[in-house]
Amino acid sequence: YFEEIDYMLQGRRLGWESWHAPAARIRHEAGAATGIADSRARQGRQPDYWFQSWTRFYAKNYGAGYTRLTAALKLLAMATGVAQRRLRGKQVVGADRFLQDFAAKVVFARLTPPPASSRAATPGGRPIGASLSDGGGRR
Repeated sequence: YFEEIDYMLQGRRLGWESWHAPAARIRHEAGAATGIADSRARQGRQPDYWFQSWTRFYAKNYGAGYTRLTAALKLLAMATGVAQRRLRGKQVVGADRFLQDFAAKVVFARLTPPPASSRAATPGGRPIGASLSDGGGRR
């Protein structure tokens, strides 16, 4: 999860363009790779790798402070949505204990940057996003 978002962000930082192809049709088979067949149904708890991937994407690209702030705001928004559904008498859908797990595994988790070997770099070995003054970035 989040690898394609990271891929597009790294491309943008390199100056690559993203194009929209209106005629393209893509089918996403939800849960095909993970066995979580229907995100609307209760399927037990969200797998740990989802939380790790979410956290890794934000920490790698934006730093620990931004990650924690974004996670806290996401948690607040999700909790508000759950409260609204309950007040309206509607079923709360999604993974069991998702809010609690998101809080524990993302909001209050210890954030560490990814290892240097896993950071994206250009074919020349320069880290993506490096400035021209330090020898990196776009030419």
